Amino acid sequence: MVFRLSVVGVLLLGGCFTSSAGEISFDFTGNFTLDNDVQLFTVTLAVPEVLTAWTTSGATGGFPTYLAMFDGAGGGMTQQSGDLTCFNGFSSYFNGECNDAEVSEPPSGRIAAGTYFIALTQWSNSMLGDLSDGFFWVDLINDPNFSAGNGCVGSGYFCDPGTLAYDNSNWALTIQLSNPDLPAQGSASEGVGAVPEPSSGLLVLGGLLAACWMRSRKRRV
Repeated sequence: MVFRLSVVGVLLLGGCFTSSAGEISFDFTGNFTLDNDVQLFTVTLAVPEVLTAWTTSGATGGFPTYLAMFDGAGGGMTQQSGDLTCFNGFSSYFNGECNDAEVSEPPSGRIAAGTYFIALTQWSNSMLGDLSDGFFWVDLINDPNFSAGNGCVGSGYFCDPGTLAYDNSNWALTIQLSNPDLPAQGSASEGVGAVPEPSSGLLVLGGLLAACWMRSRKRRV
């Protein structure tokens, strides 16, 4: 199984993060090239927590997103896609559609500490089961331009089946760890790989905070 990974940002956290009592969030952004691109994320929970991930790019003209969550062994846990009819009740309404998706585990309570994986791709490139099984438009039918069959005029990628117009290729994802009883603890990164030891993680975290501070200063100028 082959994934096209569009890796951006700081590899430990992938971007600036925000936190509050019992909650910590990691924000990621990127850009796809092909319809069947898949971006993977590794999430590590230090304590039992609720793990939630959602996209926001659909609200700004992005392609309909699809999210899948896997456990540390790659076993499929849950999935959700953007909904053309806005039936799922989560997505932001844009241009007559709701193209954002959200996944969350568990439905109640908290999941065990450990490593989990989240996959982001375009709907309908759905998971085939476990992570090793791959995704429909990559591993069952390898078609990097599967949205061409949706009926848009001309040629291109990210043809929207609802509007029959081309969406933009940008994506934006937030991963949130929450714990109602204790401060949230954990990390999230783009790609699938080992999380650095705590000492090296602190060094990268310091650099990330500095980068975020500099970026906020530039925005104020």
